[in-house]
Amino acid sequence: NCTFVTKTRNAISKGAKRILFYMNSDEMITLPNFIESSQVATISKIDGQWLINQIKINKNFTLNFPSNLHSFVDSPLGGFVSNFSQYGPSNDLLNLQPNFLAVGGDIISTVPRNLGNFSSMSGTSMSTPQLAGIAALVKSVRGKNLGTLKLKRILSTTAQQVHTAPGEKDVETVVHQGGGLVDAYCAAMSQSVLSTDSLSLNDIPNFKSKHTFDIVNEGNRAYTFKVGHIPAATVPTFTLNSTRAAPHVVALPGSPKAAVKIDQPMFFLGPKATQTIQVTFQAPSGIDPRLLAVYSGYISVVSDDGECEKHTLPYYGIAGSMKNQKIFDLGGDVDEFKNFKLPRLTDEARQPRPDGVFKFENGGEVVVRYRLAFGSQYVRTDLVPGNATLPPPIGSHHEVFKSPVEIPSNFTFSKKVFRGVPVLWMLPDSNSTYVGRTGMSDTIVVHWNGIGVPLKNAAKYVPVPSGSYKILIRGLRNRGNPYDDDDYDFWLSPKITIARSAEPKLAHRTNSSEAKPIQS
Repeated sequence: NCTFVTKTRNAISKGAKRILFYMNSDEMITLPNFIESSQVATISKIDGQWLINQIKINKNFTLNFPSNLHSFVDSPLGGFVSNFSQYGPSNDLLNLQPNFLAVGGDIISTVPRNLGNFSSMSGTSMSTPQLAGIAALVKSVRGKNLGTLKLKRILSTTAQQVHTAPGEKDVETVVHQGGGLVDAYCAAMSQSVLSTDSLSLNDIPNFKSKHTFDIVNEGNRAYTFKVGHIPAATVPTFTLNSTRAAPHVVALPGSPKAAVKIDQPMFFLGPKATQTIQVTFQAPSGIDPRLLAVYSGYISVVSDDGECEKHTLPYYGIAGSMKNQKIFDLGGDVDEFKNFKLPRLTDEARQPRPDGVFKFENGGEVVVRYRLAFGSQYVRTDLVPGNATLPPPIGSHHEVFKSPVEIPSNFTFSKKVFRGVPVLWMLPDSNSTYVGRTGMSDTIVVHWNGIGVPLKNAAKYVPVPSGSYKILIRGLRNRGNPYDDDDYDFWLSPKITIARSAEPKLAHRTNSSEAKPIQS
């Protein structure tokens, strides 16, 4: 996780004036012309390795760059999804994310004159203005009253799909490209519109096989449509025997795909008419559920009677159970502490305290470090008695998910018992809602100075008396009920002892928001 800015600063600190970067793969990247006021450029892997070898042979090796030569290297990955582009879907499987693609890698654009007038850049700074312009273009054709959600549907379902890599036949997974690369012309000119922008098949325990959607002909002529199926690559979330996300997303061998039955594969659609289309899915078999793989594809609705009457509706499903996923990563800490397993307790210097005794004097504190292997709607840290014991978390949940319990952002759980163990205090600032998965090189850190929060009054700080305690971290499983103890993954710490020489004074929150428990 050493960024190019950090690399540049390190090189400058050693006296570098101009810096050449190359990757450890054949991929070519682009960078701004200047980083930290130092001129930078990128070269190919083969050129970079050649330079390193020359320097090893002759430390006085030098290079000359002709001032009048401008060369641009063609990227073999042009037209494909950038490797830094994020993957979806949302944890509730209700939103595709991303919805569609725009150009965003190796884009030539204007920059301030003192930085060279023009530069090649990548990222949402490039794709966002392009999409904003396309949205304005589409509204100028379809009318200013075109709603945002309808505009999103049109952009997604008239987009063009891209493949996984040069020479590959597999279409890129839906959860990496959404509907595909936006087609500005067809988004503006198509006369027919689909009623939705994606279909979620859910995970295996909650699999939804039958789906219907409409196509509306808003034009003044008739079209004959054919309905088909375009499968996409199936990609894993995890590697086998690991709760950590796969470091590189690579399609499963053979990309097992869903089977689709189309109720009406061909139909005639007159002017101003609507046609309902029903499709029935069968989830792919033979995929190890530990991979939590995402399978996906598109339902195509295409007419040869019009240039832009070609729609593709993305669908996606999970070949596993979302609720079965463990919340806490039990792997190693980071940096020089990677040999210590998480979660773990340390002192303020990040060192373990073998005797477990904390006096909270002179700024002393207990530091709780943990990492989430999966996103959670609700995470918190509590104090329980030092003699508390808990059975292992339930490993498998197979009940069908019916309706979610809506957890407001200011939710504070006030239940005083967890799986038979009394909950004494909540640790300040540890009550978190909708927490995403932690990065591989990061940890969540909770600093505790011996002050607790009473369960019935989250606006108060209370000194925890001397005694023996354990720290309990809970994470609500995906789609879990916060009032059901079995729906939590959790970790219980070794015993710690608070040994105060004097009890601190009572303190109160000064910036408290009113925390209201939700109804069960």
